Amino acid sequence: GFGETLWGARAEVRAALLNFLLADELVALDTEHVRLARAFLDWVEARYSLAAATVSELHAARQQANEAESRRSLDTAAQATASARLAAAVGITSQEVATVRLTRPDIAALPALGRGDVDRARDLALVNRLDVRRALAEYAIAEQDLRAAVASQYPDITLAPGYLLDQDQHKITLGLDVPVPLFHDAKPAIRQAIAERAVAAAKFDEVQAAALAAIDVGFAQYESARDALVSTTQAERAAAESAAALERQLAVGAANRGALLSSQIAHVGLQRSALEAR
Repeated sequence: GFGETLWGARAEVRAALLNFLLADELVALDTEHVRLARAFLDWVEARYSLAAATVSELHAARQQANEAESRRSLDTAAQATASARLAAAVGITSQEVATVRLTRPDIAALPALGRGDVDRARDLALVNRLDVRRALAEYAIAEQDLRAAVASQYPDITLAPGYLLDQDQHKITLGLDVPVPLFHDAKPAIRQAIAERAVAAAKFDEVQAAALAAIDVGFAQYESARDALVSTTQAERAAAESAAALERQLAVGAANRGALLSSQIAHVGLQRSALEAR
């Protein structure tokens, strides 16, 4: 339906936007990495010309600079692809994307989530997910058809409620019990209605199970990403402090430029890891 199409389109735009912002920041980090790697190579080459560096150190510095250039080229290509996908999702050209000022959401610190958050998400899914609502509506129609068929033959029989919200399990439980008389002298219309309701019930159970499983998987992935973000953020902060300390030491002649550049390169690498963890 239209609502489901709209929901899918919004999800596509959101994913495309986040991918584009990530690609943009990765290229910015790559550019800084290339600058630092080139400066380190210049420093090693200067030392090598004075016989203060070995051939292996020179080769390692050149390889590091080449790898930084290669990574920037790959990420620049990925950035162009992300821009094209964002443009396609929004319905504009890639050139127009470049003129729009985009802001990445602040996700530097992801909040911890508990069991109550998962339960609330499950409850919201039962109310808001269009595939669940559609499957439940189809089941309700089959239920009404059965009730009408039963009423035409057994006016005194009352069927149990069609479904109930299980507040402990945070799921919908279907009421599929059928009174004993319906198993004996029921007309074909009743038997057919029972069978059609069973099909609708099986479909609903499948859709609901998939929706709830997606929530559980999503929360597990969230917690894993949060743990990774905490670790990488701590490592990035430590690297930044180390680089700052070396810069102060260099200013008073207690450290060399190569050590500072190596520390700054390591910091950029950890910034990249933290960015990817987000």
